[in-house]
Amino acid sequence: MLGTIGDVDVDLGAFDVGAFGLGAFGLGVDLGIVARQVDLGREIDRRTTTRFRRELGEAPHDGLVESVLHAGATDTLGPVQVTVAGAPVGDVARHRRQRRHDEADDDDDREPRDGAHRLLRGAGEDVHTRLVDRDGPPMKRRCFDEWVPLPIASRADVPPFHVMEVIRRAGELERAGHEVLHLEVGQPSTPAPAGALEAAAEAMRREPLGYTDALGIPDLRTGIAAHYATTYGLDVDPRRIVATTGASGGFTLAFLACFEPGDRVVVASPGYPCYRNVLAALDIEVVDVPVGPETRFQPTPELLEANGPLHGVVIASPSNPAGTMLDADELARLVGWCDSAGVRLVSDEIYHGLTYGTTVATAAACSDDAVVVNSFSKYWSMTGWRIGWLVAPADLVRPIERLAQNLVINAPTISQHAAVAALGCRDECEENVARYVRNRAVLLHRLPRMGLDRLAPADGAFYVYADVTDLGRPATDLCSTWLEELGVATTPGIDFDPTRGERFVRFSFAGATADIEAACDRLEGWLVGR
Repeated sequence: MLGTIGDVDVDLGAFDVGAFGLGAFGLGVDLGIVARQVDLGREIDRRTTTRFRRELGEAPHDGLVESVLHAGATDTLGPVQVTVAGAPVGDVARHRRQRRHDEADDDDDREPRDGAHRLLRGAGEDVHTRLVDRDGPPMKRRCFDEWVPLPIASRADVPPFHVMEVIRRAGELERAGHEVLHLEVGQPSTPAPAGALEAAAEAMRREPLGYTDALGIPDLRTGIAAHYATTYGLDVDPRRIVATTGASGGFTLAFLACFEPGDRVVVASPGYPCYRNVLAALDIEVVDVPVGPETRFQPTPELLEANGPLHGVVIASPSNPAGTMLDADELARLVGWCDSAGVRLVSDEIYHGLTYGTTVATAAACSDDAVVVNSFSKYWSMTGWRIGWLVAPADLVRPIERLAQNLVINAPTISQHAAVAALGCRDECEENVARYVRNRAVLLHRLPRMGLDRLAPADGAFYVYADVTDLGRPATDLCSTWLEELGVATTPGIDFDPTRGERFVRFSFAGATADIEAACDRLEGWLVGR
């Protein structure tokens, strides 16, 4: 079993390491003395491991040392694997390594001071050490009377949400006095409906705004159920409605309730990056299915069938970034395949209400086993209020409730009250949609005139996804140049498609029409003059 000795992970049940000291690393831990005190036949788990630490000083955290100890050929007990992982390597340690190198014989097989590999010898074993550069401050934790590096969970090693990086840089430019036209952000430029604002103010005056039921306040759950009757002609039991902390909170609850670690879940590329990142953080295997113009950037039963055994599928209609939709027949066929294959379908319907000449269909009308995710963020212009909902299968409501009780307690109380009122503000929301119609028309007319004529069908949402391959530069480079030189913020496709994303740029038309037109003027001037 793998145990930990000092800053070393070692297979304690395999082999006596012998009198090999880690002083050679500048860590001052005699591994041999420690290892000889271990019953080599026992299995030692992490809870019973003896820890020995040494103060590593205030040296900058500019490197990580990793090593593998290989036992001699005569060993019958198997190899010992030793890893020094997470040890800060600073000026003091570098000085010690240099001093040892300077004192070494000319025929010693050791690398120069700052090289990538070093071969050390001790007690008949070879230790190959690699110095890996890593930026950042020292991470420390007190253990007995010593300081050691703090671990970071591997599940946190997910890619950044690149559009947030663009938003951050755009904000820096604006604070420095530069004008930025925002075609990157996937949120309305309008505030929450007036009725929602009034309801929130009234709730602050009359309510303590304490905890609510984890599933949401009754008025909100019944109001959302009524919305399904009005919008889709669908009778949904209010007991199946779960109020969530935005759609993002809904996805986390749904993924936790539906899938085990190691389950295989399909996510289409291009697609919203947080699907795959949250799934990966939960140790769920993401099955990436590339989609393109031939399927209108949507998955099909045939594509799913080709990917072997599956446990889940995440779909979005309208989709982000492509804006394409599944019509009622296509959606029913996809849901039917999932039901017959025993695959859980999770349907992202956050852009319902933002459609242009196409009738929208909900997965809730196709199967009682589908999980529907929606939110007040887009159609109701309430992104920052962090209020969404699930339509959950009846047998998942109680598991999701238990998860919500422990993870979030409840969706924001004031936002729940505001959302109840927002459901009755359809006229105001439709005014926003009318503006999106105008903005969409501007982009669909102007982008082809600039030479960007390979566009995904923008059936819904407020995005145009453009193939920029002919411009001869990666999308991240283009978006950075447009932001820095033109003051036009856009989103590179790498957010949505890890493999092909550098060929695409997403343009959001959620802002003011004047801004969309001005951005097109700047882009057209740059593209014509380059």
